[in-house]
Amino acid sequence: MKVLVGTANPAKLQAVEIVTRLYFGPQAAVLGVNAPSGVRDMPQSDAESIQGARHRAQYCLDLDPTADLGIGIEAGLSERDGHLFAIGWCVIRSRAGDEVMGAVQQMPLPKVFYEALRQGFELRTLAQQMGFGYDHHQGVIGTLTEGNYTREQALIDSLKVTLQAFTHPQIYNLKYKVTAGGRRDRLRY
Repeated sequence: MKVLVGTANPAKLQAVEIVTRLYFGPQAAVLGVNAPSGVRDMPQSDAESIQGARHRAQYCLDLDPTADLGIGIEAGLSERDGHLFAIGWCVIRSRAGDEVMGAVQQMPLPKVFYEALRQGFELRTLAQQMGFGYDHHQGVIGTLTEGNYTREQALIDSLKVTLQAFTHPQIYNLKYKVTAGGRRDRLRY
């Protein structure tokens, strides 16, 4: 089984490796590729983040015709009821045309971040300017939670509940099924 992930980010790749091997065994090969998102560097809504993740996932499948799954992960911002959240979306596309998506843990952000983020500043830069140490592996979520919950943990949680759909294709109406051990079965179209 071959899974392409639209990122070179080590934390994202490690999260995908952990979860694909959990579901599909050690022979699941996970490869990262620099995939364009087609959206702003800091998407400003759930819809824009989903679009970016979807674009990355499809790019992976278009790039390599031997890939079984393409995975796109896109972080962004979302405002709800006067509160700003750091968000993320995971989109998984199969060679058979299936798509499953799931949200990454959404974290409330301090109001002091609002205006700077709306002007295009990156979350990482703001956290550093406010005196927080920043670890790329932990991400801003790890920085603000002081390591109690990291980017990798958030991604693992999201991927676990999203990727499982491919082990239950009948209830998700998927055409593509990947079973434990990396064997794949195409269902009738």
